[in-house]
Parts: sequence; C-alpha cells; structure tokens
Amino acid sequence: MCLIKVVQNKIWMHDVLLKLGREIVVQENVDPRERSRLWDADDVSRVLTTQGTGKVESISLKLSPTTKINVSPAAFEGMYNLRLLKFYYPMMTTKESVKIHLPQALPFLSNELRILYWCDYPLKSLPSNFFPEKLVVLEMPHSQLEQIWNENQPLENLKIMNLRSSSKLILSDFDFSNFPNLEVLNQEPQDLLSFIKLVKLGLCTKPYDHVSLCTLPSSIGFLSQLVKLNLFSFTSLTCLPDSIGELKSLVELNLHCCIKLASLPSSIGKLTCLVKFNLSLCCELASLPESIGELKSLVELNLCGCFELASLPESIGELKSLVKLDLFWCLKLASPLQSICGLESRKSFNLGNYSKLNGFSSLNPRRSEVEEIASTTNKLGCLQHLNMSICHVLEIPGSIGSWVSLRDLCLSGNYFERISASIKQLPELIELDLRSCRRLQHLPQLPSSLQVLDASDCISLTSVEGIFMQGEKDYEAASQQFNFSNCPQLDQSSLTKIIGDARLRIERMATSLFNQQYFGRPISVRLCIPGSEVPEWFTYKNTGGPAVKIKLPAHWHRANTPDQLFGFTLCAVVSFGCLYDGVVIKCECHLIPKCDLSFYYAACTWEREHVFIWSIHSHRFFNEASFHFKILGGNIADAVVQSGVHPLFVEDCIDEPEQQQPKRLKLMGNA
Repeated sequence: MCLIKVVQNKIWMHDVLLKLGREIVVQENVDPRERSRLWDADDVSRVLTTQGTGKVESISLKLSPTTKINVSPAAFEGMYNLRLLKFYYPMMTTKESVKIHLPQALPFLSNELRILYWCDYPLKSLPSNFFPEKLVVLEMPHSQLEQIWNENQPLENLKIMNLRSSSKLILSDFDFSNFPNLEVLNQEPQDLLSFIKLVKLGLCTKPYDHVSLCTLPSSIGFLSQLVKLNLFSFTSLTCLPDSIGELKSLVELNLHCCIKLASLPSSIGKLTCLVKFNLSLCCELASLPESIGELKSLVELNLCGCFELASLPESIGELKSLVKLDLFWCLKLASPLQSICGLESRKSFNLGNYSKLNGFSSLNPRRSEVEEIASTTNKLGCLQHLNMSICHVLEIPGSIGSWVSLRDLCLSGNYFERISASIKQLPELIELDLRSCRRLQHLPQLPSSLQVLDASDCISLTSVEGIFMQGEKDYEAASQQFNFSNCPQLDQSSLTKIIGDARLRIERMATSLFNQQYFGRPISVRLCIPGSEVPEWFTYKNTGGPAVKIKLPAHWHRANTPDQLFGFTLCAVVSFGCLYDGVVIKCECHLIPKCDLSFYYAACTWEREHVFIWSIHSHRFFNEASFHFKILGGNIADAVVQSGVHPLFVEDCIDEPEQQQPKRLKLMGNA
C-alpha cells in the first residue's frame, strides 16, 4: 500500500508500480492486438489501422503533434470487451488538425464501455448501434458532435458528462431525465491556467468557445444527483430556467464569463447544498435575487467583474456560512458594507478596484472609509484575506493592528503615504501587496511572520525599517519573496538593512531545512532591489559579466563538519533596456564531476539596474562548479552586468542566536 495513495478522491500509484504493470501487459503477447491494455502510440496505431480483438479492454493514447491515425472501419468491431477508450492531449493547445481520422465513419463501439474520452471527435454523432448502458464517464471536448444518440436512451450509470467546446451540439434539445444519476455536467478543464498562459504568449489563438445556447432545458431539474454544473464561458446564455432550483444535490455552480446573463431566477435560493457559486464576469448581471440569502451552505461567492451590479440584497447578510466574497471590479456597486456586516464567518474579502469608498462615510461620517472596514472586519474576528487594491485609499488607520487573523493583505494601487506601525501586531500576516502605492514614503517594522512582500513601483518610498526575522523559528516548506523593484528613492541605509536581513533569512532558512533534513520541492528566499553591484559578502563574484566559477574545500561534503555545504546564494545585476511584461533570469550551473542544473528567477523589467538575489539548496557532490546567468524572453538590450555566488556552509549558518546579530551587522555594514 506504500505504492498507492488516495489524493482528493483519486487513486495515485508510484511510478515503479506503473512500470511493473506495463511490463506484465507487454508480456501477455507479442501482438498488441492480443493485449488487455494499450497506451503506446505505435501499438495503438497498429490496432486501429487493422482490427482489434476481444482481448483489448483499455486504450489510452496521449495525442502529440506527430500523432496521426487513419482508423480502419473494422478496428473497433472485434473489441467487444473494450471498457476504456481515451484519446487526450497533455494540455490544452490549439488543435491544428484532427489526430484520429475516421475516413469511413465509425460503425461500432463496445457497449461494455465505462469511460469514453475522445478529444476532437470528428463525426456528427456516435454509432447508431451504440447502447452504452454501463457508461459512467462521457467526455467529448472540442468535438464535432451535433447529437449524441439518434434516440432518447436512458443512461442510469452516467455520472460525468463533459461536452466542453462542442460548439455544434444543441444542449437545449437534451432530455436530462435520461441521466438520473448524473453528478458532473461539463467538467472544468484542469489545464485552464495553462491555456490562458498560452494565449498571453501568442502560442494559442483558438477562442475558448463552448456549447451555444440561450438557456438550459427545463428538464435539467430532473438531475437530482447533480453535484457540479459548469457553464463556464457560455457566452450566449441569457437566463436560467426556474427548474434550476430542483437541483437539490448541487454543490458547485460555475457561470463564469456568461457575459449575457442578465438575471437569476428566485428559485436559485432552493439550492440548499450549494457551496461554491461563481458569477465572475457576468457583465450584464444587474442584481441578485433576495432569495440568495437562503443559500445557508454557501461558502464562496464570486462576483468579480459584474460591472452592472449596482447593489447587494440585504439578505446577503444572512449567509452565515460564507467565507469568501469577491467584489473585485464591481464598479457600480454602492455601499456593500451595509449588507455584509452580518457575515460572521467571512475570511476572504476582495474589494479591489472599488472606487466608491467615499460611500462608506454614510455609516458614520466622522470615520474614514478604511476605518469603517476595520471596524466591520474586527467584529468578524476571522478575516484572513483582504483585497483593497485600487480603492483610492488615502490613509491606513492605526486599528489595522486589530485584524489579528489576517494572513493576506492587498493594498496595491492606493494613495496613502504611510502605514501604521501597528501592522507589526499582525501575528499571522504572510503576504503584503503594496505594488504601485506611488505615494508611500516609509515602511515600518513588519510582522516577523511575513513571507511575501511586494513593494514594486513604490516610486516615493525612501525608507524601510527592514525585513528582519525576529527570534528563532523552523521555517515552513514555503518560499519567501521580497520585491522592491522600481523603488528609486530608497536610501542607502534601507538598502543595506534589506540586503542584510535577506541574507539572515537565507541562512536561517538553510539552517531550518538542514535541521529538518528537508528533501522536498525546491524552496528559496528571493529579493529584488534597485542597485548596480553584487553585495560585498558574496565569496565569488564577477564585476564585469554573467559567469562565475567556484572551487570548494576538499572535505565540504563530509556530514557534520564545518565545511559541509547545503546550498548557494545567487546574485545577478541586470541592466534593462526598456519596459515590458517581464523576463526570466536563468542560472545554468555546470558541476564537476559532470552534472548540469538550472535555476530561475521570474522578474518584471524596469528602466534601471536591479540586483536579484535568491537561494538554492543542493545535496549533490562536486569539486568545482561554473555558473552562467542569462536573460530569457527579454530585450536585446538587457544584460547581466555583474554576477555572484555565495556557498552556504554549516559554519556560516549554524550559530547561537546571540552570536548571529553582531556578525550580521558587520556584514551588513560592508554591504
């Protein structure tokens, strides 16, 4: 059982077990047509271009740019025991052509199928003699289907149906009473973020289209077992039927990017099991029904980008289980605090890009808008995530120190000049986002719990108390990042403190991971500040280029000795030619004896030189190493003008607490 585990209700197996199982299958027969399971592209091609046999129970083929199979009309006729058929892509990309061709249609599919997943299915329908009474999963994304079966056919075992981006299929003709046990309709793609990244990079231009329909059939109310309904990007959907309220088991309802959806039926309040409700980018939604207050199980409500939403119903305060409320980009929304004061369980509140904070003064004209939020959230006592970016905030009140449960605070794009020193009293604060607070002049001492600070583009920032980690602590297995890019007014004293504190964090991180014998995923401490030189404490540096060579002591690899090495601190001074989205700094490491490694730092670009420092942890044996820094995705004028490497040895990091600070202060002075 150590080779098998269950994660999020899915069974995962160790690679060793996978390899063993495949070796057993290959030994079943030299001829792949006589094997129970097929996954190799050559084997699948051989079977599909000839004729399979009753021995074949499973075909799972990962499609690639080189995959192209012309399926024989007799290919599936002999595979009457086929239980799993899956043609899929490893990630969502533009499909330039169909990979599995059916030049003579598809006369047969096994009625024993439990799982049918066919991406880019090229025909208008499935075989007329296909009666999959045992089918549990039907996924046909990006298909050319116009209808699924020629006649109504009950599928009592069907639990998951995914017809995502099958734009020719008319969903309104469906009689959902034939699928009484359906639990998931249109599974949201797990690779959606990858797809969005590809679009941004210009590598994918195909629109993310879906089934085109204006409403759902009223028969959807028969799906009494439906748990998840995903109508992501149904851009023609204008309304939902009243029968939507009959979905008594529904837990998730996703209407993201239903840009023409103008209203919701009052029957929505009957969804008593609903936990997640996503209405983001429903651009024409002007109001919510009062019945929404009846959703007693609702935990997450996302209204981000509901541009026409003018008010929240008073009943929203009755959502006692609500933990996350997202009102980002609700540009017309007026005075939401009056409605949400009763949300006792709320832990996440996103009010980003809300320019009407002056409306809050109606609650108490003598109190500032943020003070009002502080008072409201303090009553809740459990707020963990608060986003007030681009909210025209002019002052951060001293009561910010009372938000003791806060873990993530976003104040980016506002106009305040200072942050109250009481912020250091937030014992749980992990992330603080101050990007583009262009009037901010001073940062006080921050909580020792802080792991991520983004103060980029704070062009008026002149002084920082530091990012020092107070006291001894075992670090969690999580990276830390501190970004002061494009803060040109930072004084030398602040820069010295920041660099010194970053070094101390790096050494304490290394010490903690060393003590824990940590061998998990790579984690690091990262720092970006304005500057033109590698700090003096770096043992190896090149003040004239991007390459550094090092040679280690003869016995550095011996455990429990002062010379034991367990990582490096890297530094690159980058001169940017112009402004654009961002770059990646790559460090190529060549070890002797031979081993090649690469380490990366993703960064924004600015018009002046910046210093990038980050730590890595290594348990590899070597005597010499060369490091070469380069810019990926940048402008031809970008260049690494200086570079440095600082080994992390046991003798440098394992010290008594009282011995650390004087030593660090001396190094900081040198820096």
